[in-house]
Amino acid sequence: MTFDMNRTWAQSLAMVRANWQYLSLIAGVFFLLPNLALVIAMPDMMGMLIGPGGDPELMAEQLGAQLGPLLFVVMLAALFSMLGYGAMVALLGPSRPTVGEALGAAMRAFPVLLGTLAVGVIGYSAVVIIGALAVGLIGAVLAVAVGQAVAATIGVIVLIAVLFALALRFILVVPVVMLEGERNPLAPFKRSWRLTKPVRRQLVLFFFLLMIAYLVISMLLFSVVGLAGSLFVTGLINGVAGAAVALVLAAILVSLWEQLSGHAQGTASTFE
Repeated sequence: MTFDMNRTWAQSLAMVRANWQYLSLIAGVFFLLPNLALVIAMPDMMGMLIGPGGDPELMAEQLGAQLGPLLFVVMLAALFSMLGYGAMVALLGPSRPTVGEALGAAMRAFPVLLGTLAVGVIGYSAVVIIGALAVGLIGAVLAVAVGQAVAATIGVIVLIAVLFALALRFILVVPVVMLEGERNPLAPFKRSWRLTKPVRRQLVLFFFLLMIAYLVISMLLFSVVGLAGSLFVTGLINGVAGAAVALVLAAILVSLWEQLSGHAQGTASTFE
């Protein structure tokens, strides 16, 4: 069980290049189109969320007024994203299915994926609540020595770091469901925890570097998007960027699963 950051990145890009047409089809349906639908269905809300220079007070007021519809839309988008990730991971897996077969596999695994999503949300909510309480207590102690603002900042950074590291321990949940055929919603978490344990530090470094690169690219992208003016164009650019990130992430997940589980394969196209 090994993890090579350079190999993971190179293999992921090779997977994307070899299966670009099929991955972009799935990403377009499950990531790009929902984003555009949000822009069309809720233009005022999306204008504040993705547009530059939004008014925080107005955003808070709008969120309160449309909280119900917004939560429904977010949940629907999460379900679409789950199916999309499942299909792309299946497409890149060792069995080399067709696009139709990959979509079918994701649909059959949907109840399990939905169960893992529910478990993840409940677990993360519990961690956030407990972590927030711990941060509050520690912050109260540190506030005497370093000041309330500094103590609060340190506490938030520590909490975010813990959540980030915890998320990486469960990052292989979808590959375990789609590529190992696991049908118990709890088992993928145990399997992912066990696979990532020997390389947890390397994973933190790898995804931290990816996150920095993503933030830099996002800042450049938003600076260009801000010049576009049109909300639809802004939504389109954001949707394309989100779809691109999704398909690259799916390839990274498959590459990680291959290395950590010992399943070696090539990077040929699905239909080759």
